[in-house]
Amino acid sequence: MKKIFLTLILSFALIGCETTSEQVDSDLPSVVDAAPFIEIYSALNEAMNNKDIESATALFNENAVWSFPNEVEVEGVEAIGEMLTTTTSIWDNISNFNEDDFLALEGTEDGETWNALMAWGEQSYSNDDITITVPYHLFMAVYEGKIQWLGGLYDRTKFVEYYDQDPIK
Repeated sequence: MKKIFLTLILSFALIGCETTSEQVDSDLPSVVDAAPFIEIYSALNEAMNNKDIESATALFNENAVWSFPNEVEVEGVEAIGEMLTTTTSIWDNISNFNEDDFLALEGTEDGETWNALMAWGEQSYSNDDITITVPYHLFMAVYEGKIQWLGGLYDRTKFVEYYDQDPIK
């Protein structure tokens, strides 16, 4: 009987502490619909698989940055295009993430709204010689509808072993 009363009291206490959506006032980002950001990421992936560098770079802001786990940062849309030209000549197909693997956030900083897409899952790179599949963690910041920053965390060991010369250094 004590357990029943304790459960009821704790339940009422939790319900009483619930904050309604009208009362939320937080500096923390909010979870938002990921679909528009998945669309941008999917368009990038499709352009890379089609070796369409012009369409791929059109998805980036002029001063965008692409960060890699070996602490290399490719800065500017022109440099990103050069890097994509090299990497898409190596890989015929890049396949990744299911739609369930994504989470989108929206926040504000200094009065500016920002959006981020995060994903985690496996990503595969393949060509006629080899397929390399690695656990991959993505962070993509979107500003004014274009990619501002793209970062990936993954183990590059298999890639470096495969390359004659590492294209991302």
